[in-house]
Amino acid sequence: MEQLDSRKYDYNEYKENDCSKIMPKEGILGSLNAEYPINVFTEFGNLKACFVGYMSDTSCIPSDTSCYPGHDVKFGPYPKEIIEKNKEIQHDLVVKLQSKGIHVVRPGEVDFSKKKSVQDYEFIRFSAFNPRDLNFYYHDSIYEFPSFQVSRQYDNELFNYINYQHREMGSKWFKSYTGLYPLYEKFRKDQGYTGDEKIDPNFPYCDAANLVRLGLDILYLVSESGNMLSYYMFRKFLEKRYNGKVRVHPMIDVYDGVHVDTTFSAIGFNKKLGKYIATVIRKRSNPLTIPAIFRGKNWILLEGCELEHFDCIEGYAICTPEELGMNFLIVNSETIIIEERQKKMIQYFSHYGIECITHSNPYGRESGGGFHCMTNDYYREESVDYKSILETTDDSKLSKLDLAGLFDPDLLEELTNSGVDIIDWDKYCNEKGIFANYLTDHLTEEEAQKMKKRHDDLIFNTISKSS
Repeated sequence: MEQLDSRKYDYNEYKENDCSKIMPKEGILGSLNAEYPINVFTEFGNLKACFVGYMSDTSCIPSDTSCYPGHDVKFGPYPKEIIEKNKEIQHDLVVKLQSKGIHVVRPGEVDFSKKKSVQDYEFIRFSAFNPRDLNFYYHDSIYEFPSFQVSRQYDNELFNYINYQHREMGSKWFKSYTGLYPLYEKFRKDQGYTGDEKIDPNFPYCDAANLVRLGLDILYLVSESGNMLSYYMFRKFLEKRYNGKVRVHPMIDVYDGVHVDTTFSAIGFNKKLGKYIATVIRKRSNPLTIPAIFRGKNWILLEGCELEHFDCIEGYAICTPEELGMNFLIVNSETIIIEERQKKMIQYFSHYGIECITHSNPYGRESGGGFHCMTNDYYREESVDYKSILETTDDSKLSKLDLAGLFDPDLLEELTNSGVDIIDWDKYCNEKGIFANYLTDHLTEEEAQKMKKRHDDLIFNTISKSS
């Protein structure tokens, strides 16, 4: 990960000769100017500026989309009905965001059907529907991530016209690795990939959508779309940059599929409860793998309900049927944008005073994303001045609470003093019996007891197997 700066590049020459001229399609709703600098530390600070994706007429499904585990998809151009409906869906989403005073910019437009190549491996590209996937915004910086799909490694260029503006506003821009992973030799030789092989773990790869921002803590999902080598590299990079004040936590054995935003979402501080809320999808709600930060006394988990099933056009099932119901956009800790069919989940949120703005997403499975995927926020008004904390050179001037960020200060102190590496903090908590608390006020007594029994059984069965 290298910073794009004048020490290594002739900036003006680079800007002139690369893809900075790739712009959004003429007439598309949204701005061409970055009216806000990059300033984002959480998933729930008051949203002021973001990208919203766009599905162009040339959008395709590339052959390496078969990397998505367990899904049988057709390769090639998208059907017109999907493209046209998604244009409408995202246009209406922009209208709703702008009505909330949120500044919206859109990705650039390229011919996704035109073949590109990396080391003789040729491929068509995907789409600009999901801008969340490859660019990670944190503090004042853009981090480009090396996608596990080679066909998406050029997608970063769709955002360069804004990246240059942000750089000129003082933001930092860190470029990504690009290249052909050893796995793709099989593609190049015979196009015989079946989805069973894994990318060589000696090469770093990760999608930005594998990460969750939590103030001074970042969660990193280790899965099909993000490996441990990339985790180690990113962790080392941030620890050095911020002198150890930013903690990067790997989530291991949580979910082995693609991206994290259908598994965990941090909603933020709830005034009714006096705690921070995070959601977890029910099928992955295992007390033993819940990240340590969510086990502190300042957090409480809302377990998702049974979600409404998403239908799908045969041959275009990139995503699984239910999980997209948990893929919502957090405008702030009191407001979210959620898929209109998720009536039960909307009831859950409403019970705790969280306003749900409903929106349609009929082709989310085919397009590979919900409202969190099809947006990417780069400016939020945060309730804590994390910027000052990170930029303070004398840590003795910072309090225990300052350095904890959104972590329970007492739990963080215990974990730090335990001598256990951050990779094993969840295991340490398990051994000490430190588990997350769950919301139950919205449940009947019977439902609450069933949830408790399910969690207790998971803990008991795991302990029994290891003893």
